[in-house]
Amino acid sequence: MAIFAGRDAYELALMKRLAALRLLKRVMDQLGAGVDKNRLSVEFWAGITGDLQSALTLTLDDVFRATVEEEAQTLAYTFPGELVDEWVRRWVPTYGDQLARSLVRTQQGAIEYYVNQYQSQQWTIGQLRDKLKPVFGPKRAEMIATTEVTRASSQATGAVQDEFRRQNVQTVMVWYTREDELVCPICGKNADQPQGTTWYLPPPAHPRCRCQPQLQIIVPEGA
Repeated sequence: MAIFAGRDAYELALMKRLAALRLLKRVMDQLGAGVDKNRLSVEFWAGITGDLQSALTLTLDDVFRATVEEEAQTLAYTFPGELVDEWVRRWVPTYGDQLARSLVRTQQGAIEYYVNQYQSQQWTIGQLRDKLKPVFGPKRAEMIATTEVTRASSQATGAVQDEFRRQNVQTVMVWYTREDELVCPICGKNADQPQGTTWYLPPPAHPRCRCQPQLQIIVPEGA
């Protein structure tokens, strides 16, 4: 079953937004020629956090709304725009902030460790930059984009299910994979299975998870 056909474009958009922040260059410039960690001030990290949050929330918002629209088309149902806006307001800003802060903590930990190594091992600036690249580079951005597009889509499907529940309409989430050679054993066993059988929490099941739950309406017997 084809799922969320536009997800590749959303992943690419987020990767580009993250790349545009040029985080590694900003960190290296701020450290300066003397590689002084004290130059990475609270104000500096607040700016990084805010920029990350802006980049993340733009994509989370887009994915959330696109998933709701896809669910509406699949289920032949219309959700009022103001209701979708409310769902977005409840989740996207808060989660975007939490995610940005989590990413910054990871960056700070890596910088602390590798700057200490730089000083004790007498690395060059180039060696320090190379060690930090995995934390700020394109592979990291790709992992974040893939995982968080999946999470935003799952969150939107959960909001739709909650609304149906409020209207006393029974639904079930079914786990769908991309059905390609990249599907991992963790997700492969969940493919086409309803929630409560082989799985309980919706995707992402792991970093870079590309799966998606979709809703099916349960028609009562005799209806």
